[in-house]
Amino acid sequence: MYDRAAVLPHGMLIWNAKENPYGTNSCINGPAEVAACYLAIATGDEKYYEQAKKLYAAQRQYLFVPSTGQVYDSFTWENNNPVKYNYWASSYNQGTYLGAAIMLYNHYGDGQYKEDAKMIMHYVRTNMCENDIMTEEGTGGDLPGFKGILMRYVRRFIVDFQQPEEATWLQKNAVHAYNNKNSKGISLHAWRVKTPENFIFGESNGQPWNFSNNPFGPSSSISVAFNAPLDKN
Repeated sequence: MYDRAAVLPHGMLIWNAKENPYGTNSCINGPAEVAACYLAIATGDEKYYEQAKKLYAAQRQYLFVPSTGQVYDSFTWENNNPVKYNYWASSYNQGTYLGAAIMLYNHYGDGQYKEDAKMIMHYVRTNMCENDIMTEEGTGGDLPGFKGILMRYVRRFIVDFQQPEEATWLQKNAVHAYNNKNSKGISLHAWRVKTPENFIFGESNGQPWNFSNNPFGPSSSISVAFNAPLDKN
């Protein structure tokens, strides 16, 4: 995958070679970095860490704001310049880049990765929450499940970096998701409000969106419950 998709000069992975051979985005680079780190652990082959490190550095240069912790979505390379930026930040992209920062710090011990991770969490807490509870990112496509991806890496942030205050925050979100389930025990992606009895929470492609045609949303509630530590210590 790396040999096929890694493209210079921006040094990241192609999103869609047929439609945009020089376009890239965070939703493929962040997961690739995490996957490479897991492959390095599984195989003992250092080259996977090196690939993750290169991708992370390129993403940091073009799709990350170190001063705020925001992870941009995408851009296209044209005439030796990055253009057509999408500055949207998603919990999915914040989460996978957080995971990459943590795993690269654990391997290399470079303080930059740890500082990046802290800023990524800071951005989530200050820009993606209302009264400290994660907000919704939409009802279409795979958007409802994005928070669930973030939660697994928040858990790693808490454990690996010993951050008890983030454990309390994760517990609070888990409790909200649980308390706002409906009578059938289903909690959709909107943790701040009660899940409707008919499970319908907006539309996706013109059709009512619910747990049966898009289970990725309810899975986010499972993820926050699973990843929230039972004790802040």
